[in-house]
Amino acid sequence: MNINKLIDRISNNWAAKVICLILAFFLYIYNRTTSLQKKTFTVPLTVEAEGLMMPAANLPKFVKVLVTTTKENMAFIQESDFSAKVDLSNFTEPGEYTVPVSVSVSEKLELLDTFECRVKTETVNALLDEKILKYIPIEVAPSGTPAYGYKISKFDVSPATVKVVGPSRIVEKTKRIYTKKVIVDGAATSFSLDTKLDTAFNSKIKILPESDFKVTVKIEPVEETRKYEKIVPEILNLDERFEILTELPRIDFSASGAVLNLDDFNPEKGVVFANLKDISEPGEYEIPLEFYVPDGIKIESKSAETVFLKVSEKIAENISSESENQQETEIPEKSESAENSVSQEKSEKKAE
Repeated sequence: MNINKLIDRISNNWAAKVICLILAFFLYIYNRTTSLQKKTFTVPLTVEAEGLMMPAANLPKFVKVLVTTTKENMAFIQESDFSAKVDLSNFTEPGEYTVPVSVSVSEKLELLDTFECRVKTETVNALLDEKILKYIPIEVAPSGTPAYGYKISKFDVSPATVKVVGPSRIVEKTKRIYTKKVIVDGAATSFSLDTKLDTAFNSKIKILPESDFKVTVKIEPVEETRKYEKIVPEILNLDERFEILTELPRIDFSASGAVLNLDDFNPEKGVVFANLKDISEPGEYEIPLEFYVPDGIKIESKSAETVFLKVSEKIAENISSESENQQETEIPEKSESAENSVSQEKSEKKAE
């Protein structure tokens, strides 16, 4: 009897009661919806490739994660509470695949009552290639120029090669890996330093292991050859009795050496000589030329090895000129004595 009364009460105005229940449900949903907040977080995407394949093309570095929760919960949620990854470890053949993106949350988010998150980019397209290992030579990447007069003669790197792992199509095309910039600006002496490799050129290649490399930069003077023209030879050890009647020829020569030494080199004086120490009488002679240059400079070529000189004696000419001068001084003296004798004769005649 009590059960029948309860049924009668429930069924009485049942349509109104159902409508009220539906309205209450929608009010609850509306309240829940309007009280929740949504926010998008940018999360780094990591790639796990522990199997036989590796990505041969760039994958997205970040994904968007949409979070729905209460205002109170949203206040202390951070991007570091999420991690996103794609796992390529189970692929065994090269090709292009669609790989799901999985998102994990921190433990504190798992304890929230009202919390929902989903990744906006649920899958990524991955071009996979076979993973290979190879040793690749190291080259130095210099920056700047050495001091004036100096050059880089050689780079030494220890170790000279590095082990890399990567997709075959990329590793096979990689012929060398450069170091980070090595500053050589203004260097005048050799030096050594420790540096790392520049891996920014291709992030799909992994270096094993990552360590420092010792670079030795060898600096040496710049060598060059310069030409010097119209140099008049200097005469050495000419006897004072002699003189040279011929005009001295002009000599051309080229010399090599360090740029700084050549800059200080003056070929106009003290370089080319004709030594006449063995000349003891007048005549025509072929005299060997002697070249003297400072240490560090070398004569490469000469326009002449010898010079032809005509040597004459100058003493006779000096004597004749001196005798002429003496004669000129004696003539006035004789005329003066003659005049004195004439005047003396005239005075004697007057006295008689």
